Amino acid sequence: MRQFAENHKLLPPAEKMTVFTDCGIGGSEKEESWAGTLEALELGGFKLPNPVTVFYRKSPIASGDGLLGWPALHGFKVVFDYSRSRMILEMPRRTKSNR
Repeated sequence: MRQFAENHKLLPPAEKMTVFTDCGIGGSEKEESWAGTLEALELGGFKLPNPVTVFYRKSPIASGDGLLGWPALHGFKVVFDYSRSRMILEMPRRTKSNR
């Protein structure tokens, strides 16, 4: 498990995680990963209850401990500003069709 996840005690209890082999563009990983649900996650001014998160035993990228993706962010407009190395989250505007 990576240092950030361990230092911040982010890992859910083992009995609440599922072990799986991650697969992406480069094929299947050699190390298994864990998927689990955090109690909550705060990003900026937003609090996300129970986001599904993937924790890598050995990260496929040098700077990554895990993955926080669509299950946690699907309710937001997500903008990646690569020039400033930041991610912007916006709540979608409420309309009559999504109330």
